[in-house]
Amino acid sequence: MAWIVRNGAIIPTNLTFDNPDCTIGCVVTGGTFANAQFFNEFRPYAETTKLVSINPGGEWEISPTLKASLQGNYARSTFHRESPTVGLTTPLGVGNTVTYSNTGGIPTIQSGLDLNDPANFGWNAGSRVGIQDERRLNKSKGARGDLTWGGKALNLKIGGAFDDVSRRIRGFDNSQAWQNAVCGNNPNVFVASPNTQPPCAGLDAPGAAPAGLSQLFRLWHGRDHRPGGAGQLWRLAGPQCGGARLSEAWSGRVRHRRLAGLCRRHQL
Repeated sequence: MAWIVRNGAIIPTNLTFDNPDCTIGCVVTGGTFANAQFFNEFRPYAETTKLVSINPGGEWEISPTLKASLQGNYARSTFHRESPTVGLTTPLGVGNTVTYSNTGGIPTIQSGLDLNDPANFGWNAGSRVGIQDERRLNKSKGARGDLTWGGKALNLKIGGAFDDVSRRIRGFDNSQAWQNAVCGNNPNVFVASPNTQPPCAGLDAPGAAPAGLSQLFRLWHGRDHRPGGAGQLWRLAGPQCGGARLSEAWSGRVRHRRLAGLCRRHQL
């Protein structure tokens, strides 16, 4: 559970500080914050680790005064972490107020909404889902050998060693595509950043894009089957398409006037 402060829309009032002069810095000791919002995050971690290690070795007594020994080692370990995230928020503009107090010890945050009531959370502004994977691969291998000449009372030993260690860490993130499918109205195309993506607003109509986009996607999807063709036609807007702008995102193939005409013909 988190109180959204940094990226929120709270309105601070009745603030008190530990220092009457804040020119050199001070700490908020209390206040009332209107239009407060909270974020409830569910993020389970599923981790799997596997390890294999082999350490063979041997000795060879060549003669009563000469002995050789050799040892090798190989180890391989893998680590996989899955951390899907579902984050729901309380609604904005419902009059929720937070009373904050920090007079010593643990600060207190008192919300006007019952944060233990699931009904107060939903796909509101700031909600999101995320899906991340992390994979690690560690390898180590080596060999050691030595040669001993002499007896128990006096001997001479010479040897050498070799080690090779490597580590690879890879991160995977497909959060936006999952968010589009879960709560972004499941548009039938997905293009990566910096293209605009639908917000997580709780819409889940299969195969439909947000209002003002889906019809144009379907119309153009059947006209051009180049890789990424319809997928790049993501930003639409302008008076001709219900207030959206028209963008020439289709590598120059589709012009503003053609899209504008399509919008007018189909009353988008």
